[in-house]
Amino acid sequence: MISTSIRLLRIQLLKDFGINEVMHCRDAGKKRKLVFMLCIFIFCGGLLAFYVAGAAWVLCVSGAQDSVPGFVVAVSSMAIFIFTLFKAGPVLFAAGDYEMLTALPLKPSAIIMSRLLHMYLSSLLLSALTIAPAGAVYGLTAAPSPVVYVRMFISLFFVPLVPLTVASLIGTLIIAIGSRVRRKNLVIILLSMTFTLGILAVTMLFSSRAENMELQDMAGMIRGAVEQVNGMYPLTGLYTAGITGANPAALAGFAAISMGIFLLFIALVQWKYVQISSALRTHEAKKNYRLQSLKQRSVLGALYKKEIKRYFASNIYVMNTMVGYILMVAAAIGLAAGMDKLESYLQLEGVGGTLPVSLGSMLPFLLSLMVMMGGTTSSSISIEGKQWWILRSLPIPSGLILDGKMLVNLTFAVPSILLAGTILTVSGQTGGLRPVWVFLVPLAYACFSSVLGITINLKMPVFNWDNETTVVKQSASTFVSVLGGMLLALVPIGLRFALAGVPADLFLGGVTVLVLLITVILYGKNRRCDLRKIG
Repeated sequence: MISTSIRLLRIQLLKDFGINEVMHCRDAGKKRKLVFMLCIFIFCGGLLAFYVAGAAWVLCVSGAQDSVPGFVVAVSSMAIFIFTLFKAGPVLFAAGDYEMLTALPLKPSAIIMSRLLHMYLSSLLLSALTIAPAGAVYGLTAAPSPVVYVRMFISLFFVPLVPLTVASLIGTLIIAIGSRVRRKNLVIILLSMTFTLGILAVTMLFSSRAENMELQDMAGMIRGAVEQVNGMYPLTGLYTAGITGANPAALAGFAAISMGIFLLFIALVQWKYVQISSALRTHEAKKNYRLQSLKQRSVLGALYKKEIKRYFASNIYVMNTMVGYILMVAAAIGLAAGMDKLESYLQLEGVGGTLPVSLGSMLPFLLSLMVMMGGTTSSSISIEGKQWWILRSLPIPSGLILDGKMLVNLTFAVPSILLAGTILTVSGQTGGLRPVWVFLVPLAYACFSSVLGITINLKMPVFNWDNETTVVKQSASTFVSVLGGMLLALVPIGLRFALAGVPADLFLGGVTVLVLLITVILYGKNRRCDLRKIG
């Protein structure tokens, strides 16, 4: 089984990252795209390692060196859990190659193992990017014995197992429950959304409790936080005892429990794998269907309806693009309790004396940052897959086809912005800023996000995919659109500090006009694009 799983894993890796296609094609453009994608991954990895190393340094200089191993394992586990949660189900029960694989003499356990190993490798990389830099800082400040480094290296391979398993279990349960009802995708989306809101509610609850804690110094606060993590996630305590406490039994227990949970999950999924996969691909038709009156729509209306249906047909597409809007509304609710809570969270006591501008002047860009995280258009062309030829061959102007895709993004962005802005305005937590900017600036970025996603996806389309996760979460178009858009939302914050003497209304108005101007230019360029030459 292991050798078969490794072969399946190798095939999946070669296909997912386009390595096989690049190796056997003569198109220099595809090779450049692969190199560009690799550079993006390296940049994101370096950024993550930098922030984790900075957090570890703060722990060390605060006198909490012994808390670094537990802290970094908690951060790594949380990151793996979040990044794996909503892609685990679609990856484990991928529809693209299910019929082909089940027709081959393969055991379900081999298929499951190969897909879990695929997620494990990405989780292992994420774990290494958090543990390695934090371990280096810990080594420079605490000067532990060389045996500690050996233990950290060995345990690195076991850290991803439990968060990966828990996220996969939740994803499997959501898929399994959804497979038993008629409206499968709708139920799966609602369950995933409910779980996401639950996580946000618990996080906000713990944050509010932490604000009421009276600790004497930063080291005490950090130790208290690590103790809370150890209580919620006991494996962190075993890991810390095995690394800093020189307790081989604790480290062995950490490895054994992690591997045992992982293997138990494989056996559990193998038991119901074929049944769940088959149920996801069954469709129920009405027995008493009768042709009734037909409704006539405009071309744009018909395209919009088609795009909305396609959007909700993919639960991974919905959850990956809705997270930004959910976070924006959640942030508005959190700020409604008072601007002082945000200042306390950022540890900016006495803002007037430390910052040249008020936090209120940055609120529109905070909302805009989350708007840029939730664009649907960055993969709206690639999601067409092998059916793209149908859409591009229709006798319809290219602009209308692209408008239908952009309207889907605005359908969710505009109500979310209006809701978040209304919450902040009614609660009076706009930081002395005119309430109109809390609406105008994010709305301008919503239009920009819709157009920017289309522009980049036209340049970097991917149609030969078997799993929607490939284009929604792993494509170069998604990475460039989200990271580039977030960067363009962060730049005005830096400029605001540099131009502190400029009135807030003038600065926000200038940024809004500039964003809309860029949007109009990109929109006109997209409308002139010949879709028949794409793909």
